[in-house]
Amino acid sequence: MSNPNKGSNSIDDEFGKFPRYMSLVPDVFSFSYEEALKAASRFRTEANLSQAFNALLEFILASDLPDEQKESLAQLISEEMEVISYAVVSRTCVVSI
Repeated sequence: MSNPNKGSNSIDDEFGKFPRYMSLVPDVFSFSYEEALKAASRFRTEANLSQAFNALLEFILASDLPDEQKESLAQLISEEMEVISYAVVSRTCVVSI
């Protein structure tokens, strides 16, 4: 992923536009089940995961990031928490067909 425009905050290539800091990650598109299982084992319940997201949100809001980035990250965290809540509800609700 390279961009001839070094002053830009984004990288534009065949995958689309990404923030320049994504180049710090060696391979954004790889997925490891082992790593995912390690992470999942730390959060046994939805309450554990929700607590971790809330701690992350507090950390981000207290950071020295620009307000625009804080808002974007807060929105992403909020959306992810909604998805998790929906998944919990959908697992516990059975509708007869």
